[in-house]
Amino acid sequence: MAANGLDGGWREERPIWIIGNIMFTLLLAVWIIDRIAPDFLEQSTPSCFVRKHIGIYCTGCGATRAVLAVLRGRLLQSLYYNVVVMYIIVFYGVYVIRGWIYLLTKGKYNYMKFHVAYVFAGLGIVVLQAVIKNVALYVYHYTWMT
Repeated sequence: MAANGLDGGWREERPIWIIGNIMFTLLLAVWIIDRIAPDFLEQSTPSCFVRKHIGIYCTGCGATRAVLAVLRGRLLQSLYYNVVVMYIIVFYGVYVIRGWIYLLTKGKYNYMKFHVAYVFAGLGIVVLQAVIKNVALYVYHYTWMT
C-alpha cells in the first residue's frame, strides 16, 4: 500500500476509470436532454452512412437507438438494437462503481482490474451482431431496423 492507502496499481487503472466516469456523465447529460426534449435526439442524429449508401448494417448500427432505449428503461429493446451498448454500460458501470468503492474505502476493497480481454469480448460482440443482422437481411430478408 502507498502512503495514502492506495496501491500503485490503481495509478495505472485510474485513467480508464476516469474515462468511465466521463462516459457516465455524458450518458446522464443525454438522459437529461431526452427528458427535456424527447424527440430532439432522434431527430438530430443522422442515419447510418453505411446502411444508407452501401446497404449493409455496420457494426455500430442501432447504437444510438440502443442508448436511447436504455435511458428510457427499455432494456430488451436496447439489446435488440445493439447488444454491445448494454455490454459497455454494464461492464463500465461495474468498473466505475468498483473504483468508487475502492477510493471511498481507501483501498479496503479491491478495485476491478481492466483487461484487454474485455475489449476483445466487446469487439467480438460487435462483429457477431453485424454478421447476424446482415445474414438476417440478405438471407432471410428480415429488416432489423428501418
